[in-house]
Amino acid sequence: MRSVIIRDKLLGMGKDKSSKLFILVFMLILGSLNKGYAGSDKENLAANPSPHLLTAEEFLKKAEYAKAVEELKLILSENPANTKTRLDLALAYLKLKNYQSSVDECQIILKTHPEEGVVHYVLGIVYYEMGNWNDAISSFKQSARLEPSLTANSHFNMGMTYFMAGLGIMAKKEFSKVINMESSTELREEARRVMDSIEKGRMDTILKEEGQVSYSRGIEKFKRGDYKGAVREFEQASVASTNEAAIYYYLGYTYYKLGNYPAAVNSLDAARVLKPEEGKFIFFTGIAALQTGDEDRAEMEFKKAIAGKTKYKDAAVRYLDLIKEARRSRKRWRLSIDANGQSDSNVTLFSSGDQTSQESDNLLNTTLLGEYKFINRPDLTLGARYIFYQDQYRDLKEFDFQGHFGRLYTRYKLDPLVFGLEYEKYFYYLDDKPYQTSNKVTPGITFTETRNLFTKMELSYQWINAKGSDYDYLEGIRRTASLSQYFYFMNRKGLLTLSYKYTEEDLNDRTGTQPFLLGRKGFRPGDPYLPPVEEQGTEEFPFFQSYSYSGHEISARLSLPLIFSININLTGEYLIRNYSSLDQYIYHDQRPFDTLGRPNFIKTENMLIPVLYENRTNLFRERGDNRFTYSIEISREIFDHFKVSLRYRDITNNSNIGRAAPTDRNYDRNLFYLTFNANF
Repeated sequence: MRSVIIRDKLLGMGKDKSSKLFILVFMLILGSLNKGYAGSDKENLAANPSPHLLTAEEFLKKAEYAKAVEELKLILSENPANTKTRLDLALAYLKLKNYQSSVDECQIILKTHPEEGVVHYVLGIVYYEMGNWNDAISSFKQSARLEPSLTANSHFNMGMTYFMAGLGIMAKKEFSKVINMESSTELREEARRVMDSIEKGRMDTILKEEGQVSYSRGIEKFKRGDYKGAVREFEQASVASTNEAAIYYYLGYTYYKLGNYPAAVNSLDAARVLKPEEGKFIFFTGIAALQTGDEDRAEMEFKKAIAGKTKYKDAAVRYLDLIKEARRSRKRWRLSIDANGQSDSNVTLFSSGDQTSQESDNLLNTTLLGEYKFINRPDLTLGARYIFYQDQYRDLKEFDFQGHFGRLYTRYKLDPLVFGLEYEKYFYYLDDKPYQTSNKVTPGITFTETRNLFTKMELSYQWINAKGSDYDYLEGIRRTASLSQYFYFMNRKGLLTLSYKYTEEDLNDRTGTQPFLLGRKGFRPGDPYLPPVEEQGTEEFPFFQSYSYSGHEISARLSLPLIFSININLTGEYLIRNYSSLDQYIYHDQRPFDTLGRPNFIKTENMLIPVLYENRTNLFRERGDNRFTYSIEISREIFDHFKVSLRYRDITNNSNIGRAAPTDRNYDRNLFYLTFNANF
C-alpha cells in the first residue's frame, strides 16, 4: 500500500482504490454547496455590485472553470473579504486540479472564519485529491463537528481516506457511524456496501469492474458529443482503475473538447506517468498546453514528439511553426539585413525598364529593414517601417542607386475581414545625385475564406516627383488596383499565389529638341561603315517618346518545401503595356559623312555605295510592350535567424518599337543572385 500512496502523490490524484462513491458524493456536495450559496446571491450583489459576479456564476454553471477563475479574481480584487466568492474560487481551482491554489484560498477564509465547516469539508476533499491523508482526515473531522448538514458525508469521506491510508479498521469504524446515523438512505447503503467489500476483500475486483463499465459509458457519451456526461464517467472510471492510462487520456481529451485546457493537461500528465513514451499522449499534452497559453511547455512536448519519431512528428513540426509565427506576430520590433551579389546581363535603371544600358556588370546590393509596432493587438496594429536599399556596380557607376523608404501602416481585424491603410514616402538617389521622390497611399481589404485560403484587394495612388531636369519626363502619377489569392497547402508549408494588377501611369513623357545618342544593338561596335544612329529634334519636328501607359499584369508564385529544409520558389509574370500616345522620331538615316568626318556608305547585297545626300525620316509609332518574367529561387534557413538563397531571373521585353525605330525597346535581362539574410 505504501508504494501505491507514493505513486498517487506523484500523480496528484490520490485515488488508487477509492470507490466511485467518493466522487459521486463529492459531486453531490459541490452541487449542494453551490445551491446553498445561491440563495444569498441577492445579498452578495447588494454587498458587492461587481459586474463580474454574474459572469462568474454563469461560467461556473457551464463548467468553464478557467474563465470563472479570472472573473472571481477580479471580484476579489474589488472586495477581498467576500467569503462566498473565495470559496467559489477554491472550488474552481479544485475542478481545474490546481490543488495548492485551492488549499491557499481555503486557508485564507479559515484565518478569519475558522468555524466555517463547509470550508473545512472542501479543504478535506482537496487534501484527499493530493494524497495528503492526515490533513484530509483532520479537515473532515472539523467539518463533521462544525457543519451538521455535512456530518454523515464527512464521516463517509473519513472512512474512504482511512481506507486509502491502509487503515481498514478505522475505515470500518467511520462507515459504521454513517450506517447508524440519520443520513440519506443512499449514503447508508453505500457505506454498508463499501464496508462489506472491505471485510470480504473484494474491493479491488468491484472497483475494477465498475471502472470498466464507467469507461465504456464514457466512450459512448463521447461519441455522441455528450462531453460533460463523458467527463463524469471517465472521472468515475479513473477513481476505480487508476492503472489504466487510456482512461486518463480520454478524460484529458474530453476536457479539451470542453475547453477546460488546464484540466486536460493534468489528466494527460497522469496518463503519461503510466505510459511515458506514448506518442499521442505527448503530442496532445502539447496541444492542450498551447491552449492554456503555456507556449514553453507546448514547445517542449512537441520537440519530444519529434524526437520520439512518432506518427505525430509532422503535426508537431507544424505546431512548432505556429508557435514561432505567434511569437513573431507578438513581437513589436523587427530587424532584417540582406546582402547579395548579383550578375546582370543588361543593367537597367531602377524603376524604369526603358533605361537599359545594353551592358553587363556585377553589383553588390544591401538592404536594411527596421520595423516597430506602436500598437500590436490581435484586432489592431499600428506600425512604422524603414528600408534602406543600395545597388553598387563594379563598372557602371552611373547606375549606382540608393533608396530610402518610409512607411506608416495600420490594420484593423474584423473577422473575416482585415482592413489596411498604408502611407509610403520614397527618396531615390542615382549616382549619388537626387533622382526622385514619391508619396504613395494604399488602402486594402483582406478576406479570409478558410484557414488556408484568403483574398487581398488593394488600391494605390502615387505621386512621383523628379529631382532635376534629366529625368523630368518620368514625373507624374501612378494608379494601381490589384487582386491576389493566397492558397496554403501541405500543412501550410506550401503556398500558391495568383495575382492580377492594373496600372495607369500619367507621366510628363519625353519631348524637346536636345540631341541624344541611341544604341546600336545588333552591330559590331566601332564598325566604320555603319554610322551610329543620332537623333536630333527640331522646333518644327520635335521628337516625342511616350512613358504614360495602362498596363495589365498577371503573376503566379509557387513556394514548396523540398528535402533537408530547402524551399523552392517559382515565379512567372506576364505584363502588357499600352502606351497612351504616338511616339514621334525625326532621325537621319542617311548622311554623306559621320560625326568624325568619315564618308558613310549604304551596304547593299553586293557592294557598299557612298551616301551622296542627306535623307531625313519622320516616324510615328504607337508603342505597345509585352514583358515575360520568370524566376526560380532555392533557399534554406540556417538556425533560427539566418537564410541563404540562390536565385535566377529572366526578363524578356518585346515591343513594336524595335530595330525599325532608332530607339530599340526590345531587350533581355538575365540576373543571378546569391543572398544572405539575417532576420531578428
